[in-house]
Amino acid sequence: NGRKRHVITDTLGLVWGVVVHAANQADGAVAERVVDPLRGYLDRMSKILADAAYEKVFMEWVEENLLGVELEISSRPPEAKDFVPVKWRWVSERAFGLFNFFRRLDKDHEKTTQSAEAWILWHNCQLILNRID
Repeated sequence: NGRKRHVITDTLGLVWGVVVHAANQADGAVAERVVDPLRGYLDRMSKILADAAYEKVFMEWVEENLLGVELEISSRPPEAKDFVPVKWRWVSERAFGLFNFFRRLDKDHEKTTQSAEAWILWHNCQLILNRID
């Protein structure tokens, strides 16, 4: 049951790509579907920050397909037991947090994954327009 959302954001937290899929699929195997369509646009990208779920399969894909791009796995230190802020993770977590303020994204209202992806991109457009004011 459920769905997972994968987004790729820039350092400002703006969404560049999104994939929504069933929750029974592994994160690392689906991550390349987020990055692959953006390969021509992200020529200045030098590093991808991801958590430990993307360490195995996605790391191999990045090494084979994205020359000159480093995949940095950012997770809390293993000896830490409480909350530890992880460098740059707040950018993507803020993007996910802002989804909760958009009515269509606060819960899983959409029937199709394509519709859920479209609403995430629409929310991103609204964020950009609000920043212009």
